[in-house]
Parts: sequence; C-alpha cells; structure tokens
Amino acid sequence: MERYLSVEQARFNERMFTGLYIWSGHYDTKKCIQDGFLYLMASPSYGTLTYYAPTGVGDVAEAMRVIDEDARARGQDYKVFILSEAQKERIKQAMPDRYDFVFDRDNADYIYLARDLIELEGKRYHSKRNHIRKFDALYDGRWEYRDIDPNRDTDELLAFQRQWCIKKGDPNAEDYRFEHCAIRRALVNYDALAMRGGMIRVDDKLAAFTLASPLTHDTIDIIIEKADADYEGAYAKINQEFAARRCADFEYICREEDMGIEGLRRAKESYKPAFLVDKYIAVPKK
Repeated sequence: MERYLSVEQARFNERMFTGLYIWSGHYDTKKCIQDGFLYLMASPSYGTLTYYAPTGVGDVAEAMRVIDEDARARGQDYKVFILSEAQKERIKQAMPDRYDFVFDRDNADYIYLARDLIELEGKRYHSKRNHIRKFDALYDGRWEYRDIDPNRDTDELLAFQRQWCIKKGDPNAEDYRFEHCAIRRALVNYDALAMRGGMIRVDDKLAAFTLASPLTHDTIDIIIEKADADYEGAYAKINQEFAARRCADFEYICREEDMGIEGLRRAKESYKPAFLVDKYIAVPKK
C-alpha cells in the first residue's frame, strides 16, 4: 500500500499507512489494488458512499471512472475526498462536466516547521513559552520526560486514555471507543508501524503522552496527543518536549486537521503553521 500512497508525496495524513491501519475499525476501510491504482472506501456517510482519492501511476480520470462504476453497481450516491489540488485539476480537465469540486477546509492538514515547534522563538510564541514556564515552575523537580516503551507502558497509557474520556464525557461514546482501539493498535504494532511516542510524568504519574509516525521523507505526523488538563501547561509541554526530542530529524511536523471544531482550529492556528495542505471533494453532478 505504501508504494501507492507515496506516489505524490502529498502531506495528507490520510495517505499514511499507519493512520489508515489504526483507524480502519472506525471507518470500516476497504482497499483494492487494480491496474496501477490503490482504491480505498470508507463506511458510508449520511447514506453516501465515501471513496478516497485513487493513488497510483496512470490515468486518474480512468481511475475515477472505476469508482463511478463501482458506486453505480452498488446503487448509491458517492463522493471522492482527499483530492490534492493537482488531482482536482487533472480530473477537471479530463472530465469537465462530470464533477463539482468542493474545498474541504475542515480537513486541511496543518503543517509546521519542526524548528518552530522546538524553539518557540519570537513574539508569536510568547504565550506558549509562558505556558511551559508555568508548568516548569509548578512542577519543578517533579516532572520527567521519557520515550514510550509499549512493552512497559501500554496498560498505563490505555488507562490514562480512559480517564481522559471520562473527564470529557461518556467514555463509552463511539468516538472515544474507536480512539481507544486506534491507540491500542498503534501500541501493539509499535515497531512495525515505525511509531514514535513520548510521555511526561509528574510525581511518577502520567500527565501527558503523544504518538507519531513518519508521513513523508521530511514530515512526521502527530497522530495522538493527550494531556490531563489538571496539570497546567501540560499540552504545551508535551508538544515542545516531543518535538525537540523525537522530531528534530524532520523538517516538518503535521498536526492533522481541525475537523471544523472551533476550539481545535484556534489551538492549531495559535502554533502558527508554515502552511495548510488543501484538500478537495469531488461530487458527481446530478
């Protein structure tokens, strides 16, 4: 799969095998490799079939026709998402009357310079440095960073995840259950998926952790980041410590999309991304 996913080297978190694998239970992801293309389909959304943009070497317009025929055989409406600007333009030129294209701002990936998140220099990161100084002052001599060892830490991380969900609301809510499964899959297959992880402990108690995996040759993707909000500044601290200790060998850090959630958008924008990776959805014209 990675041979096809890496054709464009687009910094889309949806084109990372690690993410596709650990979240496949949530999205009921199905795959097909045919005639030089990788096709992916997720569970229907509001009664509409959801296909990922086909990736591979060949005629993308022909690949879109394969998707169209599959949807027709299933007798359902469909959409194709995670299209790059280049893919959108190729399809538009080859099939000018077939699709409408929608800019998918809610799923645009936030890409940061690794050195920015490591150094947090300048006026624009003043508030982030204040959060970290606050954490350092409150827990001086009481905190430590350590890399995640799944053989040692899996049970504790999953217990922390459950407590985090309880504080947020219903721990049995569907999204939380699937996230729990995704974290477990990442930890069980840690080495095979080239995972990197770090945690911060205060008074030998877990306060925050993060999990990441390489996205492209120059970009690492932050897949999971959790912190106990009772520890003031914990989110800023795990963000900066992990970037400095495990991301310095990459030029960029992807912190994925904001899903249109206002608070999440503000948080991601506050770290001053170098750029956003735009995505488009192709919707067949009626």
